[in-house]
Amino acid sequence: MRVFCRYDQQLDYFLKSIVQSVLVSYGNQLSLDGLGEIELIEDLPGFSDGRTIQGGKKIVLASRLFHGLPTYEISKLSNNENYRHIISTIFHEMGHASDMKAMPNIYAKAQDLEHKEQMLPAYFWVEYLAEKRSCSANIASHIEYCEDFVARKWRSYRFDFCTYTEENFFYLCKALAYFMGRTIDSNMRQEYCAKMKNPLLKSFISSIAEELLVLESYLPFDDVGKLFDLENIMNTYYLRFCETFTP
Repeated sequence: MRVFCRYDQQLDYFLKSIVQSVLVSYGNQLSLDGLGEIELIEDLPGFSDGRTIQGGKKIVLASRLFHGLPTYEISKLSNNENYRHIISTIFHEMGHASDMKAMPNIYAKAQDLEHKEQMLPAYFWVEYLAEKRSCSANIASHIEYCEDFVARKWRSYRFDFCTYTEENFFYLCKALAYFMGRTIDSNMRQEYCAKMKNPLLKSFISSIAEELLVLESYLPFDDVGKLFDLENIMNTYYLRFCETFTP
């Protein structure tokens, strides 16, 4: 596997060390035969810290978290939150690379932007699985993310793949996949939900949570048809969000 940063030799060496550490700690959980490259670049669209591309053959990482580190000496970074989030991000993206081999049909549907009704549940499902896996390793704290998620109003009556605002139902579902993956403990999730001011969002989360338990009982699978009930839930709630919040 080629691991590199083209624009900074020090970051190139640091990245190689981090990836090796992740492989030693978590690689036995994954199937990474098809992953050929991991590259650190300056920036990624949509405030993303990582992305798996080329059908799982390459991972690209954004430099934002790296530039927030006080040093590039790994021995001094064990308690640094930025460093922990870098590790979690790499593990998350490696999870995608592994899952793309195991679930090629679902991943293909997750990238089918022409059919958003089928695309959305597939996208949600693969993001949830990857995030649940990385969060279960308890690498980094996600309290700040969850607090921010529940503090938002989420009056999500529009749908597009480009804008990252609370009014966008696609963005809500993307953020929700992470929220669900980061609140596996039901008591923790209930505590966060109790802080929400949007009752429709609470109902949406409750329906999603029930269906995720059903889907996880089917694992492993690569049958897009098994996501039909999740699709129905999302379509139903999108209409309800539109009816409730459209100006």
